[in-house]
Amino acid sequence: MIFAVRRRAAAIEVGRRRAHRGIVALVLLILVLPMLVPHDPVAQDLHNALQAPSLHHLAGTDQYGRDLAARMADGARRTLTMSLIVVAIASLGGVAVGLVSAALPRLGRAVLNRTVDIALGIPALIVALAIVGALGPGQRNLVLALILGVWPWYARLARDHATSVERLPFVQAARVGGIGHLRIWAVHVAPHVVRRLLVVAALDVGYTVVAFAGMSYLSLGAAPPTPELGVILREGQDYITDAPWLLWMPALAVVAIVLPFVLTGERLHERGVIA
Repeated sequence: MIFAVRRRAAAIEVGRRRAHRGIVALVLLILVLPMLVPHDPVAQDLHNALQAPSLHHLAGTDQYGRDLAARMADGARRTLTMSLIVVAIASLGGVAVGLVSAALPRLGRAVLNRTVDIALGIPALIVALAIVGALGPGQRNLVLALILGVWPWYARLARDHATSVERLPFVQAARVGGIGHLRIWAVHVAPHVVRRLLVVAALDVGYTVVAFAGMSYLSLGAAPPTPELGVILREGQDYITDAPWLLWMPALAVVAIVLPFVLTGERLHERGVIA
């Protein structure tokens, strides 16, 4: 029985490490990809407008003669960077609120819990649309809107997981051993929660990429001529019959970014790394 538990724990740790390495490799590849494309993503060449994919323009050109591969590479980097910022800030803030709410006495815990529950009662998309509608479209406003829409989920996950960790035998043993409440939370509970939610946060990047590209497609994020995947999709829809690559090329780019995150999440869920 003991050996089975140890083998399962070792398998979970191996799965977590592989997930981290795969995601880091994907992020680094997307960040350096614009440096590998020789064309300027915003340079116009009307004489070569709507050129089909070729050796000179691997993904073709758009209606202004701009190289689509260069625009997609720069757009993928831009979208992924904004998504990483959203997930990093939302997860850090949400985890901090969740840990504090779980560590506070009954009254303080109840107040923070009700605050998080109220925030969770408002759909994240509605929050994002309201904030962008009030502040106006733009990348910064969209980042702020997505952060405010996502952080309550991390707060609830951190609160629930911290509450369950607090009941584990090693935490109870530390409390019986005379270790103070603050030190127990700082040394035993918080690191356990953070390690688990780091995997969840990394996987949420894929969903944030879809949200960011979708909001930009609806003209609520980046504006032309900024090379962003949602903007490229919106511009390409008008040429779906004459130049279909303007639509399905950036769509495939979104899938290529998101799919590894989703598959990794399913694999980790099957292994029991995430709930």
